[in-house]
Amino acid sequence: MKTYLAGFVLFFAQTAKAELTCVSTQMLNADKTACVALVCQTPQIFNLTKTACFTPPVCTAPDTLNSTQTACTKPKSPVCTPPKILNPAKITCIDPIISPTAQNTKPILNPVAQEWDVNVGELLTIPLSVNDPQQDEFTLTSSMALGEFSAVHNNDENLPTVDFLFTPAQAHGNKIYTTTFSAKETKTTQHYVSNKIAIKIRVWPSANHDIDAAMQLTISSAQWQANQLTMEGQVVLNSLLTQQERQTFIDQQFDLIIRSPEDNILHIAPLMLSNQGLWKVSFPLSLEQTPCHVVLEFNTRKARHQVLNAPLSCFK
Repeated sequence: MKTYLAGFVLFFAQTAKAELTCVSTQMLNADKTACVALVCQTPQIFNLTKTACFTPPVCTAPDTLNSTQTACTKPKSPVCTPPKILNPAKITCIDPIISPTAQNTKPILNPVAQEWDVNVGELLTIPLSVNDPQQDEFTLTSSMALGEFSAVHNNDENLPTVDFLFTPAQAHGNKIYTTTFSAKETKTTQHYVSNKIAIKIRVWPSANHDIDAAMQLTISSAQWQANQLTMEGQVVLNSLLTQQERQTFIDQQFDLIIRSPEDNILHIAPLMLSNQGLWKVSFPLSLEQTPCHVVLEFNTRKARHQVLNAPLSCFK
């Protein structure tokens, strides 16, 4: 009996001695006699610290697992370029689908200002937006060979918009250009064309329109008689001016500077212009002071003319 008890105690002690405690990244082997690396059974995977196994969630499209595979996240919606729109799942851009029973309508080109001003070397941008219930793709056309169109973008009212871009060169200055815009569908059976919009573009040679308003100063006559020098001529006004702008320019106070060829100032007279830009100036001047020619300056424009009845020394 004693021998049997002693053997049982020894067996129990050996069994107790075989049980081990493993670190967090290990596990007991099958007979529990040693620690081995922790292994996860599919579909389980390690956590980030590799101390435990877990089953990642199953995501329903379009949701996807996050980087730690612990949760499902929704994809970010892309930004679509008109006329494309988001699909119902908001994960990709698609062409709008028009119901076969829906009636296609013509695009409408929204109105813009009829008159535009631009200076030589500067960029003119005219935004042209289109209304179309079916959101059909379109192209814009211009009857003017100059200029170009931008890519389609949405304006502040979320309407598809194309900019007409025009940078005039020096050769385009002091000219008026007219053009007509229209929009045409590109991917419909009907290829409908929108209404037409006509505009006018005035191209100024510089940013100083007051200087540009007077194209030329001319002298038709310059005559000395009885100690008076009398001159007549015309200021040729720019054809770009509207009737109101022309009258505003004429009503301004200008000075006409009269010099000798040696650049001596003979007189400064206020210049009054008629509706046609005609002018006449007369002022006292002795024969001895009278030059052979006069040089006139007005609003940066200059002109030169021989003086009739000038001193005989002019003809030697």
